[in-house]
Amino acid sequence: MLQRLVGSFCRIPGVISSTLLDANGLYLVGVVSSNEIAPSLDGVKDTMGRAQMIASEHDLGRFDQLWFENNQSNTLMSQISSGYSLIIKCDSTPNLGLLRHEIERAKPVFAQLI
Repeated sequence: MLQRLVGSFCRIPGVISSTLLDANGLYLVGVVSSNEIAPSLDGVKDTMGRAQMIASEHDLGRFDQLWFENNQSNTLMSQISSGYSLIIKCDSTPNLGLLRHEIERAKPVFAQLI
């Protein structure tokens, strides 16, 4: 069930891969679109921790998502539940609004499955 949920993000146009990491930053499950290479997940836990630290230091509350964009792809890091993180890699033209909506819609399901 968890693999299906993570894989459902790959049905969104522009999504290349979707990966779920546990609270320690370890790989749990991932799905990659055909003919694509799985992204490197090195440093994800540190990046998420630093983002939260910056948000706290500047009284910004709890961060929800990080977006990294370049000419070839976009990467989204989103906190899901209990420290778990969803990493989505997209091509250069993803529908950011749809991705955000689908992640928010899936969070209660992730919380039940984790």
